[in-house]
Amino acid sequence: LPEVSEQGFVELLDKVASSRESFVGRAVPVRLHRNGAKDEERFVDFVYQPMIGTDGEVTGIFIEGYDVTEHKRSEALRIAHNEVLEQAILDQPLENALEGLVRTVEKHSDSGILGSILLLDKSGKHLVHGAAPSLPDAYNEAINGIEIGPNVGSCGTAASTGKPVFVSDIATDALWADFKDLALEHGLRACWSIPIRSGSGQILGTFAMYHRDPREPVDDDLQLVQLITQTAALVIERKHAETALRGLNETLEARVMQ
Repeated sequence: LPEVSEQGFVELLDKVASSRESFVGRAVPVRLHRNGAKDEERFVDFVYQPMIGTDGEVTGIFIEGYDVTEHKRSEALRIAHNEVLEQAILDQPLENALEGLVRTVEKHSDSGILGSILLLDKSGKHLVHGAAPSLPDAYNEAINGIEIGPNVGSCGTAASTGKPVFVSDIATDALWADFKDLALEHGLRACWSIPIRSGSGQILGTFAMYHRDPREPVDDDLQLVQLITQTAALVIERKHAETALRGLNETLEARVMQ
């Protein structure tokens, strides 16, 4: 594992040897290189324990470690799930609720995503801004109201086809041919978009995960996506129901007044 020597572990060994004090690491990130594949990030618990000889000198360092990657990821997902549920039950405007969901997934993602929720308008033909607190305002304004279609970037295509769309490199993907200049201008290089569906299967909008570097989806982010899209659907449907109920009450009150 030659790549590990470049990540501070050798220097840490030297420090333990010179200080004669042990070191315990908890969920420390380690980047591992696999031949023919992209680097993989793992998390380890480990201990560096200096061994002292009879003459009082350090004779070596005992090392023991455990891979705790899955535990850390499941714990992070559990925390994210709790925070998402807290956002879902708050009585707040729809835009605030959706922004809270986006910020939650951004905080718990290890890949530096920029989240975006677009909502399908009443005509079912256009996507309008829902929440995208970390994307540039100019970009959000440019795509607000975009017409959906089979070759309209990631979100427009996902809303049109009803299927997830994973674009790993905006600069070269045909789906972004008419929009890549806009995305690249704002430093966006990858975009994965998943339809947000109601309980009956109706498409309500899309949730997108942007990246500033070309990249493929990873399991951790896809788990977060599933969590966010399900919760966003509940929030959107609840707000729609509240709006419809309020309209009905206003109509009934108007009739009574007549």
